[in-house]
Amino acid sequence: MRYVLKAIKRLNNSEYLSYSSVKKLIRNFKAEFEKTYSQSYHYEALDFQARTSIFNPKDNTFVESVNSGLLGVNQVEEKISKDERNLYDMPPVYYDSVHPEKDLLTHGYGNGVTVFGKLPKSAIKLPKFTGGTTTPDFIYVLEKGDTSSIYLLVEGKSEDKRESDRLVIQGQEKFFEQLDKFKIEYQLAIDAQDVYQKIDDLLNAKTE
Repeated sequence: MRYVLKAIKRLNNSEYLSYSSVKKLIRNFKAEFEKTYSQSYHYEALDFQARTSIFNPKDNTFVESVNSGLLGVNQVEEKISKDERNLYDMPPVYYDSVHPEKDLLTHGYGNGVTVFGKLPKSAIKLPKFTGGTTTPDFIYVLEKGDTSSIYLLVEGKSEDKRESDRLVIQGQEKFFEQLDKFKIEYQLAIDAQDVYQKIDDLLNAKTE
């Protein structure tokens, strides 16, 4: 932005834009761009595999361990029961927010949940049209009585979402909508109860 301002000043125009006005112009342009383009983009599969925090495409292998910092900055202090269905050896359990993350990680799930856990940052890497990538917070594998499996991806957000949060959620919803045929579901969780209810709904839904 400072280079734009310098170029304008070199025009010797006494009415050139100030630093603050250029900053405001860029901010407004970004907001309008995001508002407009968020309704226009879509995802298409590409013929390559990206390296993530859990997968190495060069040798087609998944990692055996991850840095705890990729899971969360906080650690559950109280004693919790070990659950073999958790993605990681536990305890310890790492999380970022108490609600809903800690609630979801320490919950006692029913038999229909066969795998659950916090996804490490950059585990899936969904591209954002604003740049960078995003990964949902949790994954669940649900097994129904008919032996079919359902994969549930969960994004946890607080009620006072920022605009950047809204764009992340919108992008994740758009991406996972395209994977319905693979029995992959997506859920936004403001509260842990949102996830518990979604799990119950999926396990009790009649198979078409």
